[in-house]
Amino acid sequence: MANISQFVPGLPFDTLAQFEATSGLMFLNMDSEAFMQAGRNFAGNTPTPEDIELFSTINHETYHYLQTLATGYQYTYASEVWRLIVDEANAQEQQETNKRPKEKTKKGLESKRLTGFQRLANNAQQARVWENDAHGDLSLIAANFPVLARSFDQLWEKIKAPNSDGLSALELIEGSAIVYEHLLTHGRDELEDRLAKAWDATGETYRRAFDIAQSVCGPRALDMLLPATALALRYESPPEAYSFFLKSLHASVPGEEISVARATAAKTPRIPGAGKYLGTALDVRKSQSGNEGRYAVYDDVLDNWEKHAWDFDEIELLSNPGPAQRMGSFAVVMVVKEGPIRSNLSMESLVRRLVCSSLVLRTAKLPRYRRDVEKRLVERIHPIIGTLVDPLAAADEYNLLGLQYLDEGDPDQAELMMNSALSIYESHQFKQGIAREKYNLGLVYVARNKHHRAQELYRESLAISEEIQDAQLIAQASANLGHEYMQVHRLEEADTLIRKALALEESLGLKEGMAIDCANLGKIAFARQEFAEAREMLARSAELYRAVGNDAMAGSIEEAMTEIGRAQGQG
Repeated sequence: MANISQFVPGLPFDTLAQFEATSGLMFLNMDSEAFMQAGRNFAGNTPTPEDIELFSTINHETYHYLQTLATGYQYTYASEVWRLIVDEANAQEQQETNKRPKEKTKKGLESKRLTGFQRLANNAQQARVWENDAHGDLSLIAANFPVLARSFDQLWEKIKAPNSDGLSALELIEGSAIVYEHLLTHGRDELEDRLAKAWDATGETYRRAFDIAQSVCGPRALDMLLPATALALRYESPPEAYSFFLKSLHASVPGEEISVARATAAKTPRIPGAGKYLGTALDVRKSQSGNEGRYAVYDDVLDNWEKHAWDFDEIELLSNPGPAQRMGSFAVVMVVKEGPIRSNLSMESLVRRLVCSSLVLRTAKLPRYRRDVEKRLVERIHPIIGTLVDPLAAADEYNLLGLQYLDEGDPDQAELMMNSALSIYESHQFKQGIAREKYNLGLVYVARNKHHRAQELYRESLAISEEIQDAQLIAQASANLGHEYMQVHRLEEADTLIRKALALEESLGLKEGMAIDCANLGKIAFARQEFAEAREMLARSAELYRAVGNDAMAGSIEEAMTEIGRAQGQG
């Protein structure tokens, strides 16, 4: 896209990423090559501290995107900002039209609006020149757009205004995003300790929402904060609604906070001081349906939401990290200095969005904070973002991360990651990925000693692998299913499956797999008291293990052969 950089906001140098609700765009303060290099660094397990901070910030900003999609308060705010900018664009066009002689040709409404946006963009570009001359003083833009700047200030002051508890809507919005970010990244364990460091890192007191939750709910504060905020942001004055919902949820049974929040939302309670009930973004959009020039930036996502395209609702989206593992379901457009990383937007639509966000980000100066993160954060963040750019590659990352957790003895986290991978593979009907993930989930259930479920998963994996004729997956699923049958003395079935795996692995030259198969066939023969067959298979297994450099296993197999000799002698 030629010359798109003129519309990209000039973010401060220390801002890595920022989400602008009015445009529905996430801005990365870098060029596309730097962003892609960060991705390559992650893929090679060599991320720099800058890469880590980048993806940490993206994760936080993504939650603000979800808040705008799910709550009437933030969707209303974005709608009002959009309206102000459209009015400014139309006013500038009208002023210019009044200066010119009347034209005989008529332009359509959309063309006139686009012309207005272009003039607005040109004026904003002139304001950027002033800012550069003043070494980054963004306030100078107000000289060019005084009415717009004052309107922005009024909206922003409303969001920052504290209630009698000292809580503002901004603190709810940012505080909940910080909690969610850490919950998604690390899980519930030691969340309080991590958040204590996060509050310090903000440089502002975004912890007030947590403090209030703690005063009302005690030790259950972090279980209540997100669903209570999700409900409060459905009202015109969220800070006044927040305590009401904390008290309501505190009466719930532990573990049922989200379901109770969902039931509470269905009643739309009237809350003194909370103002008008706005509902969700869908409710606000419906109320705006008769407005000419209605805010339509999120229509593609909201249309799908209205059709129940996903298996979660607005309450769960903002309260539970599970839906975020399937972020590929939502279209987020990321913009670098050259333009969008991935987008199906037309040039006209993109330019208008960029103009809006440029004006908002360069006047409101939204507060953000910088976060220090650990390696596990990187591992969890990257595939979430990857689903936006390359979903199947992200699924592969989830799969590898799941195997890593399994190796570390954490089957619960392994299952979470693998189910995220499976969900993406299934949504793309990628059968090889589905077969592989079911096989890996079988490994998880073996680690939990839930062998019946493991057998089911191996059988499902085997059926798909045979359908697509993937020899290696057929061999793996057959071998593991055969081993499971061995444990429950289904020896005939086990023998058939393992020999099938052995034949395929021989054709593929997979010596380590062959060694395991031969060892298992030796054990089956021993159980049948077929000692000669048992010694032959075990000898072959030991030879294969030595060929791949595993002398320890070879020695163990040879000890087993000695045991066979003793048993045979006794026989």
